[in-house]
Amino acid sequence: MIGFIGADPVARERIVRHFRSTPDWSFEFFGSETSDLHAARRRSDVIVSPAELFLAHASEFRDADRPVLAFGAAQLLSSCFLAGCSDYLRDGFGLDELFHRLAGALPLRPFRWNGALVTLERCALRCGNRRELLSWSEYRVLQTLLRNRGWAVARETLYHAFSERERAASRAIDMHVSNLRRKLNRLAGRSGREAVVSQLQSVRGIGYRLIACE
Repeated sequence: MIGFIGADPVARERIVRHFRSTPDWSFEFFGSETSDLHAARRRSDVIVSPAELFLAHASEFRDADRPVLAFGAAQLLSSCFLAGCSDYLRDGFGLDELFHRLAGALPLRPFRWNGALVTLERCALRCGNRRELLSWSEYRVLQTLLRNRGWAVARETLYHAFSERERAASRAIDMHVSNLRRKLNRLAGRSGREAVVSQLQSVRGIGYRLIACE
């Protein structure tokens, strides 16, 4: 659950509308009173907080042992990072940027691929004592698909995982998805005809979907 502190009613409505197609995510909105801060610390997996509020209560946020995404003026960025925030959004950020910052902070549960229990680590996949390295783009594509398990993710959304050079390549997404399928099958001990129907499916006219298999 994402605890968002200090959002006005208009911002709340925009956030809820923008993220309603992300089924695994839920938001709870809090005020800035002391009791609200305590509630956000207890109930949230990730906390989004105004920079000034985070700086005023930095020790309390650190004690909560939760990732904190602070937002505010550019000149407060260094102070917030030094005080222990996990990430920072400068004023004027868009909801697409908020999505990707949160995707990097939210914890991911292990998932099953062809019967094997797989954990996504930082630029790597792990299954028992076996490990497959991922490129940064492969990592971000799979992370985004896992956040939206069971739902089709648009190619435009997946393009955010790429560098400018990769975005210019028309087949970049297909290449990364093919690499992910191959690495996941190899990690699960399956290859060629042994691999079952892929859980990572192409959705015509939209993009790709990762089928949930718990």
